[in-house]
Amino acid sequence: MQIPWSFPIGLLGVNMLYVCAVLFIIGLGVEGRVKPLEVMIMCFITGTINAISGFYYGLILGDVASMAGSFLFGFTYYFYAFDILGRAENYKGLGHYALFVVFATWPYIYFNIIGGWYLVAFFWVLWMQLWFNYYLFSGLGKVGPKITAWNTYLVAVINGIVALGFIFGYFTPMGIPLP
Repeated sequence: MQIPWSFPIGLLGVNMLYVCAVLFIIGLGVEGRVKPLEVMIMCFITGTINAISGFYYGLILGDVASMAGSFLFGFTYYFYAFDILGRAENYKGLGHYALFVVFATWPYIYFNIIGGWYLVAFFWVLWMQLWFNYYLFSGLGKVGPKITAWNTYLVAVINGIVALGFIFGYFTPMGIPLP
């Protein structure tokens, strides 16, 4: 995966900002503090933003790896939204999809590290552990809602801070604050 220097990091920030929002709402949903319909709506919004961005990365920029990465996020949120819409009895399928995503993150971590995009690599690790948490929570029922919700909130906050940094140019993918 060759990371192009012309990569639209501000667009990544937009995706991350909506991931921040959806994670916060999902955390509230896990705790039972918002209704499933509210979670579903935010999942559809964020899934669509990530899917559109993914098509832009792949079809316009020719960056298939970034397209696939955006789809990992977008389809996670679509999967969750359709589980809610279909009134799924449990989210075991979503939990097992999360395990698939855990394995799919490893090349992103590796290539971002060797490409010098350390901040982005850190986020792939952060997201990977959250997807693994959801595998344990939804797929296996081994982790409780309190731990899952707080892990989700933590990832949301970190995501939101760096998203704004990418959008407004305070951070680079390498993690070095711009002068």
